[in-house]
Amino acid sequence: MLPQQNQNNSISGALLIHKPAGLTSFGVVKALKKYFPRGTKIGHGGTLDPFATGLLVILVGRSTRLAQYFLGSDKYYEGSIQFGMTTDTGDPTGKTIGTTDVVPESLETIQRAAQEFTQHPYEQLPPMFSAKKHQGKPLYKFARAGIEIERKTKLCELKTFEILSYAKPIATFKLHCTSGTYARTLAEDFAKTMGSQGVLASLCRTGSGTWNIEPAQTLEQMGALAAAGVSIPSSPGWIPYHSLLARVERDGRGSANGTIRGPAGDAHSSVRV
Repeated sequence: MLPQQNQNNSISGALLIHKPAGLTSFGVVKALKKYFPRGTKIGHGGTLDPFATGLLVILVGRSTRLAQYFLGSDKYYEGSIQFGMTTDTGDPTGKTIGTTDVVPESLETIQRAAQEFTQHPYEQLPPMFSAKKHQGKPLYKFARAGIEIERKTKLCELKTFEILSYAKPIATFKLHCTSGTYARTLAEDFAKTMGSQGVLASLCRTGSGTWNIEPAQTLEQMGALAAAGVSIPSSPGWIPYHSLLARVERDGRGSANGTIRGPAGDAHSSVRV
């Protein structure tokens, strides 16, 4: 186990983690809590779907007060869309609810359609299978019970949406979008514009705000560091609180990427361990 600081000496900062597929964001938080002194406040700066991989910003101690910056910051993704089918969850974990033989004919066709999506913001309806809450309860719990909840659309902006390759029926892409954009819903909406159906086949978050995935550590790497006696502040994915705050104040305060709102984000993204 990583050497722990005295319980009276707080540890604050952010830990960049590369989330594996099959684990919830809260599951990552639970897996990491053993590396921190008991009572340390720890949370994350934006949910990743269980099937998705990639950058998850873990906020520790006083840094949880900066959660709103990360929740409101732009996100960067790489992934793939499978045309010709759709599922109830919008990803491969769901039940197939529709199929079609109509799929885009060429890479150029898909690239033109993707370019259209970046020309103006579009109204996106949050999926039922999501962590978005209704009356304090996540929508996915209603969905699992077969209950459809009326939702309001959200205006999303795709700053870049680049189609990299296409081998029928799967296209790969890179995406830079505003906070709150659901890539699963984008895959469905995007396919519809070409007369097809679509499902998000894979997704990896490569960036959140001004942080990218390169220094992020996997849970296995964290375990190896623990076994070697490396302290958390010495781990490659650690950002000290003062550095985190300086970056957030420079990039986030009063900017379009997200305003720092202090402790308001704590209740949504942090837990006691």
